[in-house]
Amino acid sequence: MPDLSKIFTKIWIKRKIRRIYFLTRLSDVMDWITIRRKEPLVPLTRDIWGGPALNSLAFYKWSLGDIELFKNLAKIKPNYQVLDVGCGIGRCALGFSRFLDNSGSYDGFDARFQDIEICKKFEHRYTNFKFQHVDLKNSFYNPNGKLNSSEFSFPYDSNKFDFVFLISVFTHMFPDDIKNYTKEISRVLKKGGRCFITFFIKDIDIIEEDNTLNKKSLKPAFSFKNKRENHYIEDTSKPEFAVAYKLEYIKEMLSTNNLTLKVPPLPGLWKGKGDYMTILKSSLKAAPNFTRFQDIVVVEKI
Repeated sequence: MPDLSKIFTKIWIKRKIRRIYFLTRLSDVMDWITIRRKEPLVPLTRDIWGGPALNSLAFYKWSLGDIELFKNLAKIKPNYQVLDVGCGIGRCALGFSRFLDNSGSYDGFDARFQDIEICKKFEHRYTNFKFQHVDLKNSFYNPNGKLNSSEFSFPYDSNKFDFVFLISVFTHMFPDDIKNYTKEISRVLKKGGRCFITFFIKDIDIIEEDNTLNKKSLKPAFSFKNKRENHYIEDTSKPEFAVAYKLEYIKEMLSTNNLTLKVPPLPGLWKGKGDYMTILKSSLKAAPNFTRFQDIVVVEKI
């Protein structure tokens, strides 16, 4: 007599697979209807990872929101030579593809090979957009990487870029790595060039302008109770998941490499109410981009 439990298990698995396939294809169709028929460079929802439960349309709006932040805080111009450190699947590349003119350029590198493969589609349309995979080791993003961030040299000439930016990069790095990166940022920036960086700053006050958060129940997304010599980590089992620093330490690392604060640090929304996902979604709604979840520092090379 056949084993009915095995037969029913196989039937259940097949139905699950069919359901997943159907929902995936339905998601692809919705992506095309909402945004991809107009902006085919927007990735499919199923290719988007990280951040609050994003879809293709939200991803597109987030990319435009980032450009507005860069324009307001770093005074970027359409003819700038731009470097994206940790470019991911091209969210900011998408925004810059609508902002830069033919005399401007965009370079991006990332530790995740699969992300760079998604970004390659920009190179087919824009000759001034270039992407590189760099196999950097990071326990959160790329645990099997072969290169150390504390020794890595950016693969670009000195004094090449008008604008460099790092979003959710230093929030996953330790001091020796950041010290090396700030040295490299200063090297590749032109004099007077600016850099936009997000941090978790341990001793910065909560932002006051967001009305979507309940001020009566303020509660940070992270506690950063685990203090190390000169930084704080959220999770000892995954130390690079979230790393925080004090503002004076950040200023010291930057000034050592001729990078000076151009505007006061902009506090992020991560110190607001509720759990991690609640604040992520509030950030996306209020910003209107998730970049405002983290603290923002803008520096200029002197």
